[in-house]
Amino acid sequence: MRASVGLLLAVTWALPAPAQEPGPEEAQRILESFAGGDTLARRAGARSLLTVVGREDLRACVLLAADPDVRVRRTLIEICQRPDLGSHEVDWRASILTDLAQADPAQIVRTESLAALGVLEGVESTSALARLARTLPAPDRASAARALAVSRSGREAVAALVQAGLGSASPSERTASDVLAELLDAYGLGLVDRESRPLAWEFEPMVGALNHPDPEVGQAAVAALGRMVARLVEKGDGPRALHTMEALLRAGLDPVLVHYHRARLAFYPAGDPETAVAAARALAAQAEEVEGVGARELPTGAARMEQAHEGVVRRGKAWLMRARYLEGLGQLALGDLDASEARLTEARSLANGLRADRWDQGGTELQELFADDLFHCALVEVALVIVQLERGVSPSDADLLRGLWRAYRNQLGTQLLRAGLPVNRAMGTPQGAWDSLLDSELSPYRLLFTRREMPGLGIEEALDLQARLGRALATLTPDEQPGFEPLPGLDREAAAIVADPFPRPWLMAILERQLDQIEDEQYRLQGVMARGGGSGWEVQESNLEYLENLARQRQGVLTQQALLLSDPDALRRELRLPATQALWLARDLREEGHAAQGRILALRARDDLDRVGISNAWYFVGVERLVRTDLVIGSCYTDEDEPLLAEEALLGAVERLDGVLSRLESRGVSPGALAPFQALQSNALVSLAVNANVRLGQPDRALEYYERAYALRQDEFMHVLLACYRARSGQSVEARRVLRRVRPGPRTWYNMACTYALLGESTSALDMLEHELKENHASEASRNRQRAWAAGDPDLASLREDPRFQALTRKTDR
Repeated sequence: MRASVGLLLAVTWALPAPAQEPGPEEAQRILESFAGGDTLARRAGARSLLTVVGREDLRACVLLAADPDVRVRRTLIEICQRPDLGSHEVDWRASILTDLAQADPAQIVRTESLAALGVLEGVESTSALARLARTLPAPDRASAARALAVSRSGREAVAALVQAGLGSASPSERTASDVLAELLDAYGLGLVDRESRPLAWEFEPMVGALNHPDPEVGQAAVAALGRMVARLVEKGDGPRALHTMEALLRAGLDPVLVHYHRARLAFYPAGDPETAVAAARALAAQAEEVEGVGARELPTGAARMEQAHEGVVRRGKAWLMRARYLEGLGQLALGDLDASEARLTEARSLANGLRADRWDQGGTELQELFADDLFHCALVEVALVIVQLERGVSPSDADLLRGLWRAYRNQLGTQLLRAGLPVNRAMGTPQGAWDSLLDSELSPYRLLFTRREMPGLGIEEALDLQARLGRALATLTPDEQPGFEPLPGLDREAAAIVADPFPRPWLMAILERQLDQIEDEQYRLQGVMARGGGSGWEVQESNLEYLENLARQRQGVLTQQALLLSDPDALRRELRLPATQALWLARDLREEGHAAQGRILALRARDDLDRVGISNAWYFVGVERLVRTDLVIGSCYTDEDEPLLAEEALLGAVERLDGVLSRLESRGVSPGALAPFQALQSNALVSLAVNANVRLGQPDRALEYYERAYALRQDEFMHVLLACYRARSGQSVEARRVLRRVRPGPRTWYNMACTYALLGESTSALDMLEHELKENHASEASRNRQRAWAAGDPDLASLREDPRFQALTRKTDR
C-alpha cells in the first residue's frame, strides 16, 4: 500500500474485534420499568437503551415513539440509525422513522427522523423519502429531499423527482421548488459519477433549472453546475469532462458557459491546450456578439452606469476578457510565447477598461463587480509574468517585479473592497494575497501547473517555472512567501519596487474597516437581545458568548492600531497570511520522483514559518500550515527510505495538533470546529503507521498508530482500509460487506486493488490497479514511482507472477 492521499497500509495485522455486546437483561429491565418513570428517569433510560439494547429487544423500543418528552423520542431516532444494526430490521426501523416524520408534533423530531432515513440503507427508506418529499408540507418536504440527496441508494429517486419537477406537463405532478433546490446538486453529481456517460437529454433538467422562475431553484442550479464541474476536475478524467460539456451544450446550456468551462477543463484534467485555445476562441465569438447587441440597446451616461451590473455590455466585455486570457494561457502551453503575450496583453487592456468604470462608487452589487475586475487584473498580471519567466527573464528584473507589484496591489484592493461589503462580514480576518489568487479556478497556476505534459510546457519545465515564480513572489513579499529565498543584489529600480508593496494608509483602512464591522455587529446583537430575539436560555447564552468574543476582537484591533504607530512591519505580518505555494511545489516534486528537492523546500518553508512566528490573529491557520508542511517532510523522508527522520517529522505534526485540539476543547467549541484538525491528525497517524510497518518493520507500532487514526475518522478512505485489514486477517465476508459501501475512484482504486488481491480476486485487483496507474498519475515519473511501490507491496504479492501485473508494474523511460 502507498503513502499520501491514496496511501495504503502494508500491514499484517487486523483491526481489533468489536466490543462484546451487552446481555439483554439490562435492556429488558429498562423497558419493563420505562413507562412508570418521571421525565428525567425516562430520558436516562432512553440514553441507556441507546447503548445496551440488542437486536432481540429492538422492536420493544417502539414505546419511545409515543413518549411525551421530545428528548426521549429523539433518542429513539438515534437507536434506529445505530450503525452496528446493519440491515437488521431495516424496514421496521424505516417505518418507525417515517411515522415520526409524518406525525410528530415537534419540528426537530420530524427533521431528525428524515435525516435518519437518509442514513438507513434499503428500498423502504428510499421510497419513504421520495414519497415524503412529494407529500409533506414545507419545510419538512425540503428536509426529506435533503436526506434523499445524501442517501447512498437514492440516486434513481432523485433523478425521478428532478425530471418530474422540470418536465411534467401537469402542475399537480411537478416537484415543489424547495425540493428541487435541495436535489439538483445530487442529480448533477449522480450524472458525472456513474460509470456510463449520460446522454444530452439527462442534462436538460439542469439547464431548465437555471432558467426556473423561482430564484431559489435558479441559484441552486448555478451552485449545482459549479459543483458538477468541480467533480469533473476532481475525477481527473479529461475525455469525460469534455464530453459532459458537449452534452450540456446539446441540452441547451448557454454556449458562453459551455465554452468557458470547456476551455478550463481542457487544461485540467484534459491536458489539451489545443482544445483550450479552440474553446476560448468560441467563447470570444459569443462574447463579441453579446457585447455588440448590448452596445446598441443600452443608453449612455448615468442610466448605463445604473444598469451595468445586470446589462449585457459588461457581460460581453467580461467574457471577452476571460476568453483572451484563456487563449493566452493555451498559447503558452503550446509553446507560442508571442501569441500568448499578445492575447494576455489584450486581456489586460479589457480588464483595465472594466476597472476604469469605477463601479466601486455604486451600490453593493456594483462594488462586487468592481472587486471581480480588480481580481481579473491581478490574474492577468501574474500570467504575463509567467510568460516573461518562460522567456528566460530573471525573477529580479524590474519590469517583471513591477507586474507582480500591480498584481499584489489589485488583489489587496479586491480584499479590502470585499471586506467592507455587508454580505461579507469578514470581521477583519487576516488574508493572504497569493493563495487566494493562485488557487482560484482561473489561476494560471491551476491551469498550467497541473502535472500534465503539454506540447510547449513539459512537467519538469513547469516545476522549474513554479520555483522561479516563487522566488519572484518572495522578492516582493518575503514574509508572505515562506520556503522561497528572496533574490539578492537587486538594482536600484527593482529595489524601489519591492520597498513598500503594502502601504501604511491601506493598513489603516483595513483596521478602520474591521472596527466598523465589529461595532456594527455588537450593536445588532445587543438589539436582538434587548428585544428578546432568539428565545431560550441556550440561545441567550450563545449570544452573550458571541458578544464577549466580539469585545475581544475589538480590543485586538485597537492593539493593532497602536502597533501601526510603533512597528508597521510587524503589523503587516500580523494581518497577512503566509502563502502555501512552497507546499504545493514540494508535493509536486515528490510526486515526480524528486523527494529530496521537495523535502528541502518544505524544510525551508517550515523554518521560515518558525522564524517569522505564528500570529495570534491567525494562530489556527498557522498551525495548520505547519502541520501540512510536517506531513510533506515526513512523506519525502519515507520515499527516501529515512524512516526515523520521517517518524520524527510526522510525530511533530501529531504533537502540534494535540496542542490545537486541547486549546479548542478548552474553549468548548463545537465538534464541527474540531473535525478538520482531527482529520489532519488522522492523516498523520496513518502515515506514521505506513512508515512504521513498511520502512521500520514494526507492525505492533503500526497497529497503535492506525487504531488512533481510525478513532478519529471513518470516511470512505478509511472504510477501504478497513476492508483491506479484514481481508488480510481472513474475514472475507466482512471485507466484501465493507467494500460494498465504497465507490471506486481516484482515492480508492489502489486500496481496492490491495483488498481484491487479498481476497483472491485477481481480475478485479488488476482492474483497480490499472485504473490507478492509468488515471491517477499524469507523468511517467509519477507512474514509475507508484509502479515501484506496487511491485514491493506485500498485499499484492499474490499477483506478482501474473503477466498482466508484471506489465503494469514494469518501469518505463521518462
